[in-house]
Amino acid sequence: TTLGAFSVFQTEARALYEGLRLSWERGYRSVELASDNGVLIESITAGCAADSNLAEQRLLSQLRRNWSVRLRHVRRTANRAADYMAKLAGAVEQMRVFVQPPGSILNILAQDISGLYAGTC
Repeated sequence: TTLGAFSVFQTEARALYEGLRLSWERGYRSVELASDNGVLIESITAGCAADSNLAEQRLLSQLRRNWSVRLRHVRRTANRAADYMAKLAGAVEQMRVFVQPPGSILNILAQDISGLYAGTC
């Protein structure tokens, strides 16, 4: 599947890169990076990136900085809040940074925290 000129894989790699870039700029030096894209997490962990994929190259470059980044795969059903935010982001053209979560996601966050949907496949 493609979104504009980008594949879903490239779009997700860019989103992870932007999250890391923002974390670094804000001074965080220990972060956890979670994604529901297991293939992307595997390729990042292996240090692999297609030479033609700038998003993946930039992501790997961020990971090589002097900081601690934990990568993990999380099923979409176990992190409905992230899935909701990704869909919300698809409706806007530019990146938005939330200091507080939008009110529309509070119920989903509570359910994710409680593990209500964690066992769902």
